Amino acid sequence: MEQSNVLIPRKSMFKQDEVCSLTGVKPYVLRFWESEFDEIKPVVSSTGGKLYERDHIEFILKVKTLLFDEKLTIERVKSKINSGTDQTEEATKSSKASKVKKSLVRDEVVKGHRDINFEAIDQAKKLLLDIIQRTNSIQQTYGWI
Repeated sequence: MEQSNVLIPRKSMFKQDEVCSLTGVKPYVLRFWESEFDEIKPVVSSTGGKLYERDHIEFILKVKTLLFDEKLTIERVKSKINSGTDQTEEATKSSKASKVKKSLVRDEVVKGHRDINFEAIDQAKKLLLDIIQRTNSIQQTYGWI
């Protein structure tokens, strides 16, 4: 399954309008998917706005690909996603504990590094991806792979 190459900015949390803009999904569709998929559970801020994590955006892009590109139904998307994970109860508990720990660590990192220039990091990432793509092209051209 090919996912679209969306460059997700280096942020810890995204507002609903940012998520809609990045994914190309309308807000009402996003709200519906939240009710259908347990993996999309945004945090509600003190002002009542929904905040999404990077994992949410990646999952939304995956669902969008399955629904619109592969033309699957919601039920088929759910079964495909569930069959791809096949976690036992213990692994699920471990995964939830890991997410909580990851969330706490992320909050601490963000709190201490608000002056990081994420745009410069994203530009460097684009440059490196371009170099990798060109290198792969050269390797294929000369049969080095």
